[in-house]
Amino acid sequence: MATRPVFPDGRSLIGGARARGRAEGILLGLRKAVLIVLRKRQLAVSHDVHGRILDCTDPDLLLRWVGNALTALVAEAIFDDID
Repeated sequence: MATRPVFPDGRSLIGGARARGRAEGILLGLRKAVLIVLRKRQLAVSHDVHGRILDCTDPDLLLRWVGNALTALVAEAIFDDID
C-alpha cells in the first residue's frame, strides 16, 4: 500500500490541497454568481466593480453581494452596506 506524504505534524499534504481546492472552487462560484446576477439584470459592471468582485476572498461577503445584486439599481450599490 502506498503511503501519502504528510506534514511533520501528521496532516496530509493531499488533504490540505484538496480542502484549499474546494475553498477556491466555492469562491469562484460565488464570484461568478455575483457577476451573473448583475449581467442578467442588465446592470453595467465597471472594471473597478469587476475587479473588486474577483479579488474578494470572503465567501460570506460574496454571498451578501449576490443578495444585494438582486435588488441593486446600479452595480456599485452591491457594496453599499459595507463601505
